[in-house]
Amino acid sequence: MTSPQGPWIPSAGGVPGAPPAYVDRRMDTIGTVCIVLAACELAWFVYQLVASALGMLAIDVGSSWLSSKAPGPMTPEMKDFIDMTRAFMRTSAIWNLVRTVPCAVLSGVLIQIGLRLRRGDRSALVSARTWMWWAFGALLVSVLIQALVTIPAGLEYQRLMTAKMNTWTGVRPPPGGPFGSGINAWNTAWAVLGPVGGIVVMAAWPVALRLWADKLVQQTAA
Repeated sequence: MTSPQGPWIPSAGGVPGAPPAYVDRRMDTIGTVCIVLAACELAWFVYQLVASALGMLAIDVGSSWLSSKAPGPMTPEMKDFIDMTRAFMRTSAIWNLVRTVPCAVLSGVLIQIGLRLRRGDRSALVSARTWMWWAFGALLVSVLIQALVTIPAGLEYQRLMTAKMNTWTGVRPPPGGPFGSGINAWNTAWAVLGPVGGIVVMAAWPVALRLWADKLVQQTAA
């Protein structure tokens, strides 16, 4: 049983008197979704670059402002705090860039696949199915970088910050469980669950695209 095709539309620039072309709405829809989601991923990539650059610039400007407004030389504690924050932000920015570059490249590839799908190129369905495995490879790289570098760096930064604040205020931290006090336990949970939730959300789209492409392959082959 053949699947229904989309509505007939005039072919732009076609030969006069030639039969009009048609648009398969199923292909057009999946192609549009691919383009939109890939464009959103690229926009997020640019946002992370800009946010990281602005964050490091804010630290530099802030430290210069504090030095100029302070009645005397900057205290060693404040200098250590600024240096620690600058080092953490630089490490996070570099490794976030490394882990998001493969995702950005795959987003560009997905835009090309989406354009082919919108043109009705059914071979692009095979490309979309293959794209899922490359997407999982990029996610694996992201998971490894977060597990081995960025999450441990964030937890260490939080630990040092808490120690610095306790030293400045003279307040001893309350006893806690294996993760320390309640605020430290919350910070630890957030530092771990935040990236995990992001990975789960990002993994959902490649799976959905593969299932969607499989369904269309079966329908168009009928």
